[in-house]
Amino acid sequence: MRASPINEITLPDLNGGINTHDPEYGINDNQSPDMLNLWFRDKVLSKRDGQELVTQGLDGDVYAISGKYNGYQAVHAGEKLYRWDGKNVIEKRGGIEERKGVFIEFGDTLFYIDGTEIWKIAADYTISEVTPYSPVVMINTAPDMSESDDNESYNLIGGGFTVHYNGDDSSTTYSLPQTELDADTVLVSVDAADLTEGTDFTVNRTDGTVNFSGGTSPHGAPGAGTNNVWVTAFKANSAAKAKITSCTVGLPFGGESSGVDGGTRVFVMGNSDFPYTYWRSDLGANQSYGMAYFPDTSEELLDQNSESITAAAKMNGELIIFKKNSIFAVGYVFDGQDVFYPVRECNSAIGCDMPGSVQLVDNQLVFANSKSGVHMLISTSNELENTVKPLSANINSLLLSESSLEQACSCDYARYYWLCAGGYVYLWDYEQTPYYNYSDYEKAQKRLAWYRFSGINANVFYSGESLHYGCAEGIVKFIQNKNDFGEAYNAYFVSKAFDLGKPQVLKTFMEVYPSFSSDGNVKVTVSVGNEKTDEFMSKNIDIKSFDWGEFNWEAFTWNIIKYAKTFAMKLKMRMVSFIQIKVTGSEANRGVGLTGIRISYFINRKVKR
Repeated sequence: MRASPINEITLPDLNGGINTHDPEYGINDNQSPDMLNLWFRDKVLSKRDGQELVTQGLDGDVYAISGKYNGYQAVHAGEKLYRWDGKNVIEKRGGIEERKGVFIEFGDTLFYIDGTEIWKIAADYTISEVTPYSPVVMINTAPDMSESDDNESYNLIGGGFTVHYNGDDSSTTYSLPQTELDADTVLVSVDAADLTEGTDFTVNRTDGTVNFSGGTSPHGAPGAGTNNVWVTAFKANSAAKAKITSCTVGLPFGGESSGVDGGTRVFVMGNSDFPYTYWRSDLGANQSYGMAYFPDTSEELLDQNSESITAAAKMNGELIIFKKNSIFAVGYVFDGQDVFYPVRECNSAIGCDMPGSVQLVDNQLVFANSKSGVHMLISTSNELENTVKPLSANINSLLLSESSLEQACSCDYARYYWLCAGGYVYLWDYEQTPYYNYSDYEKAQKRLAWYRFSGINANVFYSGESLHYGCAEGIVKFIQNKNDFGEAYNAYFVSKAFDLGKPQVLKTFMEVYPSFSSDGNVKVTVSVGNEKTDEFMSKNIDIKSFDWGEFNWEAFTWNIIKYAKTFAMKLKMRMVSFIQIKVTGSEANRGVGLTGIRISYFINRKVKR
């Protein structure tokens, strides 16, 4: 005898993402305790896009891909740099260090730091080593250096240095501030006339002197004048250069209107031999040295704690520097004559040890930590508490168990935050579920929709008109068709374990009505379970639908799914407390397209004690 009339519930839009933080029966009705390769788009729970390899024959692992530069992208793969137009790659330079480097667009030039060298990529993709600037380190200098005025600082990335002397019409020997000079030709001009080493003067490289009475056509002592004798000599310092070329983080910053991409200097950091130090380039006397000049006086120590610098990005006009468990903000101040970069700590409890996770999302920085998950920096004010908000409680049990988290990469594409680690992408739909600054952290995180995709082994993302990533096999593009490199991939959704608000009573579930809409050609298996069995009943559903975007001869039809199609599963599943539905769609080129689920039931009696 039926104990109560038949009731029905209809699930809300299934747009809540995954929640592994709470019990399967305690999550929101629109969430899933277990879901893979599905996301909620266009009011439908559909399969993620498939993948295809768009480049082959690269030299090795893809380590880095630049943003669009003069109509193309630069790619570092193996030991080579390439020009890439979205389909084809052209090798442009070999001899590149085989490790992850950093592209930096500065001014109208693209640069690449590969671990041992700074490469300059011209507009036509001609690639050459950066020619270091030779700074004028001293002016108003007496020939014997008894008098002088300091001028520019020595250049860390190059051994060249220039001294401006005041000729006195009698001295023939001019002393340099460095000894043990390199064999590079010493450059000299007197009264703006260039002279030739060995003909017009000789050089004692051991002592660091230039003699104008030597040579095959001696000129004698240069005439009297103010800064009329210019001498450029070279003494390379590979250890000094490595301070810059071993950096793994670099970006432009500085200037009144530098914005997200611009800046008047390049800041570099992330050198494992100098874990607390960052450096900046300088404009130089003619304001155009780019990355050719890193003064040896421009290094700054961020040694408030013993943690290494891991990452940097810009936010609200400041340079944000991350350490593993702390965050610092660097400002820009110009007093009309000098530039200053004041530093302050804005968080001393949480930082970033996953440098590839940092993205600017709606003007706030999102980053991840291998111990605590994904966070957002909502303010850089050190007067405010709780400037860092956690975001990923719903998926931390999955994310934090992935391997190689410190090598994770990320991107901000199509209003989603993508974080790839261990072959999985964790995707936050911040368009539909933006972060609200609740004081209740658990409540604020629980409503965020996160999805999990498998089979994505990205080293680096490129988010142009389409989303690509670089990996060991080459460059991969996400495509609309539902296959990975021509093969099927697994996709499924598991619903909440529904007790319908009455876990203490037994129920009979009469029917389940799943509904489907267009997601290419839909082919799924719907299974229903309870607390006693994972699969009480299952039903195969095949809905062929015409779609030019995902054309499939194997499931060809002229039919179109105009409205959602609903199917009935007659269960008569008696005397149970819970019901749980799973939808699986794992056939190549076939979609899922789940739009909703309706359940009918009636109550039997309370559970006996």
